[in-house]
Amino acid sequence: MKLCLLLLFMVLGCFAITNVRTTTVQASSRTFKSNGRTYMEKHNDNTLNTVLYQKVSGRYKQVAKSSRYLIYRFSYGKKLYFSSADDEGTGITCTYTKGKNGFKLERSKMVLTERSGRYAVGYICMIVYTIL
Repeated sequence: MKLCLLLLFMVLGCFAITNVRTTTVQASSRTFKSNGRTYMEKHNDNTLNTVLYQKVSGRYKQVAKSSRYLIYRFSYGKKLYFSSADDEGTGITCTYTKGKNGFKLERSKMVLTERSGRYAVGYICMIVYTIL
């Protein structure tokens, strides 16, 4: 009887020690095409990173990575345009040039929304504080 209780407590103790809580990392992804090439942007919802992949020979190859949450807006010529805005009103616009590696900061404080012909539509975030 004592041996059974000891064995039971040992099993429960091992279970309690190894039952470490894990947190799942949610990743959202979106695919899009530009000039016949397929791209996938992937976001890590915990760290707000953005990774851009290009489909090459049926597999996705990482071509750019950013520590910001960038959203694909449109492409023009050889460039893919991404922008980001946060709650504090800071916005940026980054580009990825096809065939190169990495994002390039194009415009700080500008958030692009769409493109019409040769022109892009965007806005600048501005917060006004009133001191009473």
